[in-house]
Amino acid sequence: MYERFTDRARKVMQLANQEAQRFRHEYIGTEHLLLGLIQEGSGVAANVLKNLDVDPRKVRSEIERILQHGVGGEQVVLGRMPHTPRTKKVIEYAIEEAKGLNHSYVGTEHLLLGLLREEEGVAAQVLMNLGLKREDVREEVLNLLGHNPSPAEAAGQVARGLRDRVLDFLGRPAAAKSKTPALDSFGRDLVAVARGGTPPLLPARPDDVDRVLHLLCRAANNSPVVIGEREAVSAVLEAVAVSVVNRTVPEPLADARLVALPPDELLGWADDRHLYDRGRAVVNEAARGPNVWLVVWGKQPFGPGRYTRRADTFLLRRFLTGGVRVIWCLSENEYFAATHDRAFAAATVPVRVAPLSDDDLFACLKRAKGRYEKHHQVMIPDEALRAAVEHSRTPYPPHASPADACNLLDAACGAVRLRLARSGVFPAEVVVSAADVAQAVPPPSIDDIPF
Repeated sequence: MYERFTDRARKVMQLANQEAQRFRHEYIGTEHLLLGLIQEGSGVAANVLKNLDVDPRKVRSEIERILQHGVGGEQVVLGRMPHTPRTKKVIEYAIEEAKGLNHSYVGTEHLLLGLLREEEGVAAQVLMNLGLKREDVREEVLNLLGHNPSPAEAAGQVARGLRDRVLDFLGRPAAAKSKTPALDSFGRDLVAVARGGTPPLLPARPDDVDRVLHLLCRAANNSPVVIGEREAVSAVLEAVAVSVVNRTVPEPLADARLVALPPDELLGWADDRHLYDRGRAVVNEAARGPNVWLVVWGKQPFGPGRYTRRADTFLLRRFLTGGVRVIWCLSENEYFAATHDRAFAAATVPVRVAPLSDDDLFACLKRAKGRYEKHHQVMIPDEALRAAVEHSRTPYPPHASPADACNLLDAACGAVRLRLARSGVFPAEVVVSAADVAQAVPPPSIDDIPF
């Protein structure tokens, strides 16, 4: 039954089974399936409900209010429980919705459409009580996946737009929807993160930041390739986003958006139809956006995936023709391989970022140590931070990352607390020394030895 289900859809079914166990029910109903969709939280269905202003807490409270008299006995049923006839019908409807959209998979969005189609279920009643309609959900799903509407669907969208204008004229404006739902759901807006007040852990060099901003301000040949270690490159991009928030950039970049895609996202676009549709929606919204820059990590050569040629076309070719603006983030090896593509090399400008120094790592640990002090209930002096920086730098090749230094510091704090717990001595103040950090260094691996 679940052969065509995506990983997130299968996770929803597992969460629905857990919700049924929590209610001490011996079946999986549509209400459990809806709770599983909400609890999954990262699929297309969860993003659709979020864009339609559906509060997950209200959904859960409404279901618990309806089911408060339906809790079973004291015995908890373990294992996979059977589906009710309505739940089976929802799954059949989900498969039909997937076929109707020409999708070769069944995702969380199809399960949500199936729940609304089964109008007699508890889930459909709850969603309808919250003002949700199947037509609105279907339209939002298509917008999120970048689907090109048919003439009938386009006419329906025009009618709904006229309805919103009438409501606005009557003083009851419709809820504002995001114009870039795919970018908001599947990308990470660095400018929005900086606007939220989250300080970057790593300091960036002003020269590198100014070089990137200078390229972004150009009218042509304005696509930088930031080359260097991932942590150093991230620090430069976060500093660029902070400059945009602080309005210390030229006017063309005053309202810029830097949307970072997950690492290795391009490979998924080439191998999976679900990710391919998602990538197409992301690129289309980035192309339509007035001042959107995609931050792409790596330019991997596509493998023998089913959607390789089309994935290569809708991103790389649109970038080379000026349809979408991209900030490429590559390592030295990736950039050397990318320079074999003459069109790509001619359309980009390299910006090399120096590796992180010991002072940079020390500043990063200085800002992050509060998390480990609170968790382990210890004091971490500067000498322990210096020791973590020193011992986290590998000799082959000479490289150290903030993640390695933080993991070493975390391991040292845990070892100190474990030693005190076994000795039965609990001093008022526990201090992690440089010797404790040195003892927490893992033994060398054979992968670290060059041949």
